Amino acid sequence: MSTSRRKLLDRRVNVRDAAIYYIASEGTYAADLYFRALQSNGVIDRSRVKLIVLPSTGGQSAPKQLVYRLDDVRKGLDTKLPQDEFWLLPDIDHHRDKELSDVALLADQKGYLLAASNPCFEVWLILHETDNLSDLVTHGENSSAAAACVDKLRRLTGHYNKRMLDPSLYTAEKLFAAEERAKKIDNEARWPVEVGTHVHRLTMRLPRNFVAPR
Repeated sequence: MSTSRRKLLDRRVNVRDAAIYYIASEGTYAADLYFRALQSNGVIDRSRVKLIVLPSTGGQSAPKQLVYRLDDVRKGLDTKLPQDEFWLLPDIDHHRDKELSDVALLADQKGYLLAASNPCFEVWLILHETDNLSDLVTHGENSSAAAACVDKLRRLTGHYNKRMLDPSLYTAEKLFAAEERAKKIDNEARWPVEVGTHVHRLTMRLPRNFVAPR
């Protein structure tokens, strides 16, 4: 049984031709709560885009599982409009280059877009607070790299719980700052080889309720 794309939109908020972004995240909580915060804070123009985050459940968080999750959603849709987009948000973490390369190839073949973080999504949240990533390392350098990112985020914000993100931290000004910082360390590779994130490649495509400062 197909899913009606029209019914996925909230006509009290979304215009008729609003885009839908389907976002498969490696984590269960943080990415979902982050994008909810951008919407609830009025940063994203909700009339023009609907964000549907597909978090990992039951331990199904490997990069290829993200692809399969998008496959399942796309197969179930009754229609897809040109403005709709399908995004993968994997963490580099312990995944090997061959696995990531295979996923990047699959994504290209299917028309999916990739916004990976190295070692984890928390790097993107850190960039909302600072451009200093010099004290962080990749998983290849230290298996506790992701935990170090969480610790740094707690020091910067005074608290961090991926199950209960503080929406007040994710304002228009902080989003713009994070995007600018991420762009400066984006080497145009398919995924960040060093500590970094490509989540800005997704957020910069979202319609805004504010004009970024020049």
